[in-house]
Amino acid sequence: MIPEKKWWVRITVAGAIAALAVTALACGSDDNGDKTPASTTSAGGKTAVATSGAGSDADVTDVEDTIKQAFADWNAKDLEKFVAHFTDAGLVDSFGEEGAAAADVKAELANFIGSDPITDPTFNGTTVDGTTATSDVQFAVGGGFDHIKITLTKVGDEWRFNGEEGLPVAIPAGYTTVHVDMNEFAFALDTAEITDATGPIALEGSNVGKQDHEIGLARIPADAVIADILAFEGDPSTLGVEFVGGSDSIAPGEGGNVVFTEALEPGRYVLLCFLPDTTEGPDGTPHALKGMVKEFVIK
Repeated sequence: MIPEKKWWVRITVAGAIAALAVTALACGSDDNGDKTPASTTSAGGKTAVATSGAGSDADVTDVEDTIKQAFADWNAKDLEKFVAHFTDAGLVDSFGEEGAAAADVKAELANFIGSDPITDPTFNGTTVDGTTATSDVQFAVGGGFDHIKITLTKVGDEWRFNGEEGLPVAIPAGYTTVHVDMNEFAFALDTAEITDATGPIALEGSNVGKQDHEIGLARIPADAVIADILAFEGDPSTLGVEFVGGSDSIAPGEGGNVVFTEALEPGRYVLLCFLPDTTEGPDGTPHALKGMVKEFVIK
C-alpha cells in the first residue's frame, strides 16, 4: 500500500510522515496498456471501473471486503487490527525494506498509520483461485493517484495481504500532460506548462539516465531555503513542507506517470528525487542532494 520504493517513505527514515488515501476516481490502464480504461460513471459523477474476475461472487466479495476493512482500520488508526490483515511477508513488502523484521515494520507503522484517511476504494478486477487471490485497486496518495495489484492468501478463514505490485497510472482525458525527463542528476521539463494549466495536471516521466530515478512533488513555504529542507533530519512537515504526490522508482529507459487528483493550488513547489547515487553503493547520496531538484511557483 505504501511500497518502500516510494520516495516519501524513504524520507520517513529521516522523520517524514507518509500519507495514504484511496479515492473512487479510477485511472487504471486496460489489458493492452492503453491509457483509457473500460469504465462506467457512478452516481457521483466519478469514474468507476467495474469489478471482474474468477472465483465465485462470494469469494470476490470476501476479498474486497477484507481490503475495505483494512482501509477502515487504517482510518481508525487501529494498529493491531490493521496489521492483522497482513502476513509478515505482506507487511514487510508493503511498508518495509527488504530483509526487515515484521515487528520492526509494525513499530515504525505506528508513527504514521491513519495520517490521511482512506476513502472509497475502486476495484478494477479481483480474482480468486483457491486460497490465493489478487485484486487490482486504484487509489490516491496525498494529492496523487497510485495503482497496485494486491496479492492475498487465505489463513484459516481470513484473507491476508501477502504482497503487492505497482501498476501504471493512466492519464485521464481533460488533464494537462507535462513531460519530464530524468537524468543524472536533474529534471528537464517546461514548468510553464504546469503554471499555465487551468485544471489538473499529470507528469509523464521518462528516465533518460543510467540510474533509477523517481518524481516526488512537495509544496514548500515561499521563504523556505531548499538546502535547509534537504539537510533537515526531522519531520519536514514541521518546516511547512507538504507532500503532494510521487512516483515509484523508474528504471533507465522506462517511464512512469504522476497523476494528481486536483489542480495544484497556488504556491511554491519543488520536484525531488531521493533515490541513492548507485555509484556510491546502496546507501549513496540521495539524488536531490546532488542537484536533482526543480522548483516552480503557481500564482
